[in-house]
Amino acid sequence: MAKIRRIRFDDREWHAAFFRFVLDNFRGADFSVWAQRGGWDADYEVFAALEDDEIVATIGRTRMRVVVGGVESIAWQLGAVATRGDRRGRGLARRLMQQVFDDLDFPDQLIFLFANKSVLDFYPRFGFQGVIQQRYSARVELEPAQVRAHRLDIADAEDRARLAAICARSAALSHEFSARDYYPTLLWHLCHSPLPAFWVEAYDSIVVARFENNSGEGSCLVVYDVVARAPFDLRDVLPSLISEPVGVVEVRTVEFRFNPASFWQAESLHEEREQRADVRIIRQPDLGAPLFVRGASNLPANEVHFPDLART
Repeated sequence: MAKIRRIRFDDREWHAAFFRFVLDNFRGADFSVWAQRGGWDADYEVFAALEDDEIVATIGRTRMRVVVGGVESIAWQLGAVATRGDRRGRGLARRLMQQVFDDLDFPDQLIFLFANKSVLDFYPRFGFQGVIQQRYSARVELEPAQVRAHRLDIADAEDRARLAAICARSAALSHEFSARDYYPTLLWHLCHSPLPAFWVEAYDSIVVARFENNSGEGSCLVVYDVVARAPFDLRDVLPSLISEPVGVVEVRTVEFRFNPASFWQAESLHEEREQRADVRIIRQPDLGAPLFVRGASNLPANEVHFPDLART
């Protein structure tokens, strides 16, 4: 019978085995670089099923500060849920999930995850409920600024320290369902994706955004994350995030990978907002990775988009 072992950040003798398992079961998911740069801390741990001291199934979990309906609490986000192909059908995932439930901080603690579409029927068996998220965009007219924002080099220790410090004092992106101070998770994404992260000095904040040229449909700037103490008008800083030369491109659409209401129509905006471009946010169902939650009864309907870069 498989043994269950918990692998923490200081169980370094097991890290290499976990990294190999992840590479074998998740395409391109190399945890080693993230760990080398200090991403694996005390808030991340792995429940692993072992056979002959070899990892054959895992569930990772991250302790997170989440905000649901304006109320902050501690929750667990699950990820790296996998069973080796030749060990499936033996109840290993069920045993690991039960271990997760048996080791909560308190009964009915919020747990959530983003599922692979091939296993949507698995999580409701454990009391998880599916939540339909929304995607947000807005029509704009933006041209590149003469002066660019400073782009962080995530391989540089000083830039990582700046990112960690700003994350530590940041507020949640929204009151509906969001998180704050999720530096290790944000670092994971920046280590594994070519996503530019910019330091916006005027607000001492970080904005992760990437320009995409959609031929025939106009150009688009995708804003993945904003790490800041308080909301500010994103339209004031977006031109400094466009990497294309001035006069070459005009951005006509902004897409958001979070609920942007606080940063697109912030209460602190000056009076000339009414004379500026249309601020209306376009909302539509998000058909990406399905969200499942357990232990949350107050998720607001139709306004949820947990930030993409806070997902494990």
